Amino acid sequence: MALRRSIRWVSRHGLIRRTVQRQMRAGDLGSRLMIDPTIRDDPYPYYDELRAQGRIVTGGLAQMSAHHDVCLAVLRSPDFGQMRLDLLPGILRLGMKLGGRPVLGPIEPPSMLVTDQPEHTRYRKLVTRAFSARAVAAMRPRVEEIVEELLDEIAHSTTGGPTVDLVARYASLLRCVVSSSRGGPGRRCRWTSD
Repeated sequence: MALRRSIRWVSRHGLIRRTVQRQMRAGDLGSRLMIDPTIRDDPYPYYDELRAQGRIVTGGLAQMSAHHDVCLAVLRSPDFGQMRLDLLPGILRLGMKLGGRPVLGPIEPPSMLVTDQPEHTRYRKLVTRAFSARAVAAMRPRVEEIVEELLDEIAHSTTGGPTVDLVARYASLLRCVVSSSRGGPGRRCRWTSD
């Protein structure tokens, strides 16, 4: 089981990270935007640099754009969709096969975030009622309670200074706890790496 987990991690994260790191060292702006920690604090000059190179820029790994209209057109176009595993290079396909079935996550099928038509439409129809304006308004008091609980938990458990990872300790948990409070596993929403 540990071997399978390791193969899955290498094929889904490790090889990609190594490739991005290599491209970053070669000066690829897209790779730098993804993983260079010095850019995270102020990425906007780099977005401007990307815009100056053109509306669509071919980088070492992918085509990129920092133009809103281009990104919107891609997201709305039926010509773009989920990554097809059968089109991956052979070594990655083999790694995915040896890695076995993945742990379900928000960017793994059957999540509606990564499914294409017609499955996406079918999933969206299944959840439409749960997220109507009336249903969301009815959830407001519970969401406010969850927000208070999470913030209180941070306030009472923060030790060693004023720094708090709000994504890990608040934002990711808020989404998970709100979703699970609609009939899921409760507060067991801590992210784990596979």
